[in-house]
Amino acid sequence: MQLASNEHKTIVDTKTSTIKNQIIGQSSSEINETLIDKELADYWLTYCQYEGQRDLKKDRVLFFAAEMERGNFQPTTVIAFAVVGDKEYLINGQHTLKAIWVSGKSQRLPVKKYYVDDHGEIAQLYTHFDIPVIRSYADMYSAYSLSEKYSLSNKTINYLGSAVNFISRGLEITNKHKNQFSRMNTLALLDEWYHYAKRYNSIVSNKMRTGLGKRLFSVPCFAMGLITVKHQPEVAQNFWYEVATGDIKETHSPTRLLRELLLSSALSTSTKASRKTKILTRFDVVNSVAICWNAFFEKRRIQKIFTARMEESFHLSGIDVSAYLEKNTK
Repeated sequence: MQLASNEHKTIVDTKTSTIKNQIIGQSSSEINETLIDKELADYWLTYCQYEGQRDLKKDRVLFFAAEMERGNFQPTTVIAFAVVGDKEYLINGQHTLKAIWVSGKSQRLPVKKYYVDDHGEIAQLYTHFDIPVIRSYADMYSAYSLSEKYSLSNKTINYLGSAVNFISRGLEITNKHKNQFSRMNTLALLDEWYHYAKRYNSIVSNKMRTGLGKRLFSVPCFAMGLITVKHQPEVAQNFWYEVATGDIKETHSPTRLLRELLLSSALSTSTKASRKTKILTRFDVVNSVAICWNAFFEKRRIQKIFTARMEESFHLSGIDVSAYLEKNTK
């Protein structure tokens, strides 16, 4: 039962046999000032921690603690809890609370309660909470337990999030209208594409030569892998298997050329490319995959990959790409 704004809820810590008084806001829109000492901070961190929280940043905690010891601490956010039934989950303010524990300096801070119906709403609230340190996409994926949901590694999910947003920007073929999508849009895209990511991952993972994996899961290459696996799964199985493994018989096979190009090149975002290494832009990768895919699909041999910009003529054999490219011009 929700208490009035000036009433108190008694919290009993059975391990330490101490009693704490926690002020509960009358509604999720109310903020109440609460004097938080070391013991209360420890209780909240120990018993109310939300499982989707990111790891504490030690430097941030020590900085806050030092400011508290000097009497200079200026809070820039609230201590926030999501409440489901009678269970409370700390969704914001863990660094501040840890700093109180470290410094031993009590702080009077705003505490806010959000009453939600289920854990899904907690994840959404945590992701969008207004804080000075913006939660990363990795924080969001962790909050929604996407690794367990999709049976993919956290690293692959991070790659997938970047790739699906790249697809939704029309593969950046024309370099126009590179709209940034909201985080909830990204979650919807992940739901749409993760099946194809699992298929692509099963084709290329554990079969790659060292150094090729990062390139096959680069944003443009992964995006092209997703599209080809979605629309031409059987051809894509053979195409990406050959690129990943190098198990290719023909000298002028398009998969051999693509494999060699990826192995001998670096993406434009790389900081370690040598002068002898060819630098590939994202468009270079998209276009190179398209050229090799088209030849492979049409059972043609090619001797060289030309990556000149061809916005108007970009196509993938056996796949209608117009729906993807149209998204880039809206």
